[in-house]
Amino acid sequence: MNKDIFNNHNSVPIVKNFSKPESRRLRDRSGFSVIEIVLVVVIIGLLAALAIPSFQKIRHQANVNKFLNDLRVLSGQFESYHFANGTWPSDTVVGELPPEMDGYIGSGSFAQTNAVGGQWKWHNNNDDAGVGIRYAGTDREHILYQSISERIDNGDIMTGRFYLVDSTTIVWVLSE
Repeated sequence: MNKDIFNNHNSVPIVKNFSKPESRRLRDRSGFSVIEIVLVVVIIGLLAALAIPSFQKIRHQANVNKFLNDLRVLSGQFESYHFANGTWPSDTVVGELPPEMDGYIGSGSFAQTNAVGGQWKWHNNNDDAGVGIRYAGTDREHILYQSISERIDNGDIMTGRFYLVDSTTIVWVLSE
């Protein structure tokens, strides 16, 4: 017999590893295959595709809520001035707080860009719009205006107390 196969002491055959060295290298290798990585990327992409619209909807609602809160606070302050003085403050330009409102509203809150991207304007002209708070935005915000109108008025941005004056301006009427 072949002396390499048997152990010298008890004549028990020694089992040799007949596996190929290449297969041992593949088993010992750590890491992910390309297919596994592609599969993970696809799953993450699908999850993102489902999550992004929900996130945008929540963000839109948060901006609408902040806008409505700011509008209510401003309305309350202008009405407080009216009740205390018997008249409404004078008309101003976009982003400028009427001087009479000093002490009622901080000028910074009226001049800053609001939650939905536009600016506030106090409106007190003798025209069809009446006395109210205007929002000057862009002509792409009709869906925003509609969702706000549904929450505080009749849901129609062409009529009611919250209505569209022109393509970029909407007004919340405090007094007609």
